[in-house]
Amino acid sequence: MIRLSRWTLLVLAPIAWSAGAFTPENGFYDMQTSDAGALDGGIGLAVEIQNDYLFAVGNVYRPDGQPTFVTIEGPIHPLPGGGWGLSDEHDLYTFSGGQCIGSLERCPYRKPTSSHIGGFSIAFTAENEGHLEWGEPGNRASVTLRRSCVGSLCYDAPSSLLGEWDVISTGAPTLKGALAVFDCELIDTKDLATHRVLFGKVTGLRMGDNLRPLIYHARGYHVLDSGAAAFTEKE
Repeated sequence: MIRLSRWTLLVLAPIAWSAGAFTPENGFYDMQTSDAGALDGGIGLAVEIQNDYLFAVGNVYRPDGQPTFVTIEGPIHPLPGGGWGLSDEHDLYTFSGGQCIGSLERCPYRKPTSSHIGGFSIAFTAENEGHLEWGEPGNRASVTLRRSCVGSLCYDAPSSLLGEWDVISTGAPTLKGALAVFDCELIDTKDLATHRVLFGKVTGLRMGDNLRPLIYHARGYHVLDSGAAAFTEKE
């Protein structure tokens, strides 16, 4: 029997992206304008974000119809009112040269050269959505960004992956079917090195049907089984 009188739960949470309500997803984004929808194809933006720094390559076309690509990059920060984006406008470049498709005899490598073609600003309003403005003064384009589907992973997670949720005491969502749920009121936080320590007063507790939790002890993983700790092959 578990008796709950007054427990204080301590949780270690890595400090990252603490100022935003979501993390922008890496991937390939459709670029939607008033005359080009997501299904029209031909243009797109490949986005990679690492350590709060964005690098993206856009697949676009010149006014004469010739394909080209542009690069955009810069540090991203939390935006007032939510979301993530660049704090100010950055330079926009296009390139020529490089490695073309074909044998090296007919298609030798040429050192790429860059050309400054204007500026850009970008903001992410949700995990898989954003807004891009780019071009030169007097010739700016406004583009809606929406992350493309790849295989079975689409914009929204399938309902089967979302789980079933309810509430216990504080009103915070709790996952049904979890091994254990501690519903807590946050009473204090402290930053220690790379982690943030959360102190919570347990106001509700629910034990799941599976009473074989995985426990880490003495540099090894153990499973509580019939009152004895059985060692598993994980270290």
